[in-house]
Amino acid sequence: MSYRPLHFQLHEVVTSDAIQVLGERAWTLMDERILQGADWLRELFGSAVINGKFGGKTFKESGLRDPFTTTGAKYSQHKFGRALDLKFTKVSVKEVYNYILANQPEARAHGITVVENIKDTPTWLHIDCRLLPESYPKNGVLVVNA
Repeated sequence: MSYRPLHFQLHEVVTSDAIQVLGERAWTLMDERILQGADWLRELFGSAVINGKFGGKTFKESGLRDPFTTTGAKYSQHKFGRALDLKFTKVSVKEVYNYILANQPEARAHGITVVENIKDTPTWLHIDCRLLPESYPKNGVLVVNA
């Protein structure tokens, strides 16, 4: 992996177990497209938390998830290093979500292909970079439900 995020550290995007086993090589578990998308959103909207403390809670599985965790779907994009859940400190999730939907080609250019419907996730923004079917618009962002 050649891209290292400008605004996020390793412990914010991968599990402590992955860091313990792989050290800095744990970066290779993440898809660079999702890291680029997270940096883009951070530059636009300011501070954001992935793994760490936010709103009185501690988040540990908002980035890469262990393949055997019971959190989320069995084949969640998180388990492949292609998804992040962001919590923003200066703006609402709805504001960021609406910006992505209003600027889909720009979001795609920064690696984001999917957002989760905020009706299902009102306190965080799920973004991922999964491949979309050929039939999907080349500059569109897919909205999925939890």
